[in-house]
Amino acid sequence: MLKSPLLNPQHSGRKKKETYELPNLKLPTGRHKNILSKRADQINEKVERFHTNVELFKPHSGQKDILKFIITDKKVKYITLVCGRRFGKSVLSCNVSLYFALMYSHSEVMYITPSYRLSKVFFELVCSAIGEKFPFLKKNGINKSDFKISFTNDSYIQFYSGGDSISQNLRGLSCNRLMVIDESSLISNETWENVLSPILLNTEKILAVGTPLSKQSWFYKLYLKSLSGDPKYKSFHKPTSSNPLISSKEIMERKKDLPDAVFRRELLAEFMEFEDVSVFKNYMNCVIPKSEITMTGVKYYFGLDIAKKNDYTALVGINSLHQLVYCNRWNSTSYHVITQNVVNVLHNFRPQDTWIETNSIGDIFFENLREKYDGKLTSFYTLNANKKEIVEQLIVDFEKEDIKIFDYEPLVTELGNFGMEFSSSKRNVIYRAYSGHDDLVMASCFANMNYHTHVKHSKLSYYISKKK
Repeated sequence: MLKSPLLNPQHSGRKKKETYELPNLKLPTGRHKNILSKRADQINEKVERFHTNVELFKPHSGQKDILKFIITDKKVKYITLVCGRRFGKSVLSCNVSLYFALMYSHSEVMYITPSYRLSKVFFELVCSAIGEKFPFLKKNGINKSDFKISFTNDSYIQFYSGGDSISQNLRGLSCNRLMVIDESSLISNETWENVLSPILLNTEKILAVGTPLSKQSWFYKLYLKSLSGDPKYKSFHKPTSSNPLISSKEIMERKKDLPDAVFRRELLAEFMEFEDVSVFKNYMNCVIPKSEITMTGVKYYFGLDIAKKNDYTALVGINSLHQLVYCNRWNSTSYHVITQNVVNVLHNFRPQDTWIETNSIGDIFFENLREKYDGKLTSFYTLNANKKEIVEQLIVDFEKEDIKIFDYEPLVTELGNFGMEFSSSKRNVIYRAYSGHDDLVMASCFANMNYHTHVKHSKLSYYISKKK
């Protein structure tokens, strides 16, 4: 049998390949007998250095005294950081959280924010900083559903939302090492007193940080305790100018653009009187007894704000004398029940028109309402441009004391907590609630603009409507 020349080189006709010997390599002497052992020693040295030193962020000059105090002091339990916008409070807080979790084993670190969105932002910030190959990270130590980061020393950092509607979920939790409360001014007094304070009974240290707001807040009271000389409390006041990375020229430009109260609060980090926080000046002067509200011989104009996640569906009615006649809100119930409640109220008052916000799920609600109610309905699609217009109309009415309201506590609270901030990216003013909800305020804006359109014959420059 013939063998294939491909398997037998002697039949391939190819010239036999010559071989060459490599010259002798000069290997290192001493304790490194060969190149591989030397390289292994170098790697081990790097790993050893990395395991003994975890480098966190490099603080700017305005942050150094805060960081030094937090790390070295063992007596103070409550630390309050009152600072202006863009000071770097959240970056500092995230790094402090990492320090306590890595420095002390079995540490429980809670990071509280006013909203789910902010909790996610700061969780992702810490995750991106350490990376998934961080040597002290437990296997599968990054839990993206629970916003929890677990380390090999059995410590963890977990991020939570302390918003009013879901803060009750924090009950029963424990925190032995550190609790960070970011954007503290936006955490309500009720959440602080009833939910967070009981958790802190066995917590070693509490760091409350944020841009100041009202003097009626728990954050301000905590700040005052440090000024009274109580040894368990310490506070730091850092305006935006304390950050050397922000130029004084930029700050002066903001001073020209912003209202004085907003500049003092947002950049100078000053706590404001309650009436200075709200954009609705004189609103308390507009409160009258409910018995003085005219309910007969008048026409009605309603506004409806549809609930998004964790919000309220709010319904507000104003009569032709510019008086509040109806104000209510619903939460934690099905849209079917809420729709029926709204239909019952509208059938009772028979308003001339009802303005309904149709952003998001509001459009579905609007269509369902049209099937059950035969009165006039107007769809209002809210954008920043027309939101600004309807809010500013209500601001003017309160300032002139042209509108009258009765003392409905949720509405009065929302009016007092509704303000504005300047967006540096879009260079415009944004109206919003500083904390809690603004559903009744927005429903009031819809009802009030509805009133102006029909009674005062005002024209809204921009809106999208579907009428029946």
